[in-house]
Amino acid sequence: MKNNNKVILIISFILSLFLSFGYSIFKYHVVDNLFNNNKIFIWLLFTIISTSIFFFLIKILYKYLKKIKYHDFKNTFLAKHFLLGCFITFFIFGLPIIIIYYPGSVQWDGMRELNYFFGITKWSNHHPVIPTLLMGFSLKLGRFLGSDNLGVFIFNIIQYTFSCFTLSYLLNFLKKIQTPKIILFLTFLFFINPVWYINSYTLVKDTYFYLFFIIYLIEYIKYLMGDSNIIKFGLLSIPVIFFRNNGIYIILATLVCLLLLKKYRKESIILIGCFCLFQISYNIIITSCGIEQGNVREMLSVPLQQTVRYLKYYDMEEDDTKFLQTLFNTDLSVVVNEYNPELSDKVKDKFDVKDKKDLIHYFKIWSKYLIRHPKVYIDSFLENYYGYFYPLRKDVKDGVAWFTVVASKRVNTGYFNIKMIDKFSYARTYIEKTISKVRDIPIINMIYNTGIYSWVLLLIIGFIIYQKKYKYLLTSIPVLFMLVFCFLSPVNAYLRYMNPVIVVLPILLGVSLSNIKIKF
Repeated sequence: MKNNNKVILIISFILSLFLSFGYSIFKYHVVDNLFNNNKIFIWLLFTIISTSIFFFLIKILYKYLKKIKYHDFKNTFLAKHFLLGCFITFFIFGLPIIIIYYPGSVQWDGMRELNYFFGITKWSNHHPVIPTLLMGFSLKLGRFLGSDNLGVFIFNIIQYTFSCFTLSYLLNFLKKIQTPKIILFLTFLFFINPVWYINSYTLVKDTYFYLFFIIYLIEYIKYLMGDSNIIKFGLLSIPVIFFRNNGIYIILATLVCLLLLKKYRKESIILIGCFCLFQISYNIIITSCGIEQGNVREMLSVPLQQTVRYLKYYDMEEDDTKFLQTLFNTDLSVVVNEYNPELSDKVKDKFDVKDKKDLIHYFKIWSKYLIRHPKVYIDSFLENYYGYFYPLRKDVKDGVAWFTVVASKRVNTGYFNIKMIDKFSYARTYIEKTISKVRDIPIINMIYNTGIYSWVLLLIIGFIIYQKKYKYLLTSIPVLFMLVFCFLSPVNAYLRYMNPVIVVLPILLGVSLSNIKIKF
């Protein structure tokens, strides 16, 4: 068998496993059901058939992708002013959203950040400081000019404009690396989906994050091509750090991978040192300003879910349960009863360690029971994250976007007077219902599910290997680490967390179809 066919076969087999494992976890909460009694023969038959179908379809897809060519835009207005043309088009297409949703949606976390800024709740770096400052100063300016609504609009319209520019910048980059027109057109169609416009018009930190991640990835690819220098690349990495707390780990992990290549080793070491010093200094500054660091429990979704799942099915030694009782600050039966295998919030929000000694002790307990019943831990992990590889799992938490001003009194305390215009309520309801109806259409509905985008990423990586463009695999490193952090997040199948991966897939596809030169 040719090496190309081997690549396709491996990809096909992995996708088949994603389907069968995802289905089993979705329906039975464990993978074991596939291998019980006679079901193993059914699973083997399904695997053979589905792998064969995937092999046939992927082979056709890869052959088509290899055939499509770049055609120059020639000496047209669009060729000369492509970036500007895309920006104006994106901006105009979204104007109805701007009017109907004025002053823009306010998501739960966005309202919480406003509470930080105005002193309603104690300020914590649980939500990054920079977006909190931007939101707070925007609202303060709006109040000075006349209303809270105006303040929300100031933040959202700037974010909306930046979104239109960034998506245009993405398309312009694809054009520069000679991406075929059909891919450019499909990318454009994908981004005029109303969901992206609503995201860009919502007071929330995540939109800026995925927009800066687009810019970062493009600059990273230019750096690999030799078209950017260490200073520019380093500076354009900083917003990724500012707008999400795990941004620093994605940047550092990518640079650590580049250490393996002699050409980038020296500059990677310099950047790693600079970013470590930057992060330490940044933490010192925000702490000196009275802003609490985020609670360590925010990084413990995986082990905490595993511990509680263990408690649900097995007994622990008395000393261990007594210690865990002190960490959860409530009866362990309450924690077990509230355990949601696809959402860790109710578990981790009850967990609190006073010092490193307690944390070390907790991990000793965690390790002890991992050795005793490792399968419980595996089941816990898979059920908390299978939606990121199973394309039929819908979003677990907020749906495809945030369409309103959050009303919950837990965060919307009444201090702010933010309201959408009543006379457009019918139009807003119509838009939301239409999107929901589209989401219920078989096959089409998968564009709103997180798992399908992991499939697309895998197919692009497979296509790069299929063409033997092994150097191009370097371009996928930051995206793969972003996906890893989805697998460590508190929520299964959460579109908001997956958006940074989704928005850059056209870039990776464009690169895979290009003839750029990556130097190492």
